[in-house]
Amino acid sequence: MAPFTSAFVLLITVALANLVAQWVPKISKTYFALVAGIIVALIPSLNHLVLEFENETFMIFILAPLLFFEGQVMVGASLVFWGPRSCWLSFRPSLRRWICTVSLL
Repeated sequence: MAPFTSAFVLLITVALANLVAQWVPKISKTYFALVAGIIVALIPSLNHLVLEFENETFMIFILAPLLFFEGQVMVGASLVFWGPRSCWLSFRPSLRRWICTVSLL
């Protein structure tokens, strides 16, 4: 039951942050989500409902797919617009991030 409660609290927090972000379009939604997360962490009754952060879970289920999709978009875009040489130049940062992520595991 704890994972569902934790997910529910986090989803409500993100939904509220997105609602507030619609009222202030000049500020990125990311900043509102960050502030909302800090508020949840500072309120003891809400912080108790959210599960403890696990680095391995974050890297496997969130960071790795984000890096994968970033690499797909960057490589595909560079092949279309600039050719094979610049494809390698745009692929190197994604490769470096992947190596760092794998070495941390």
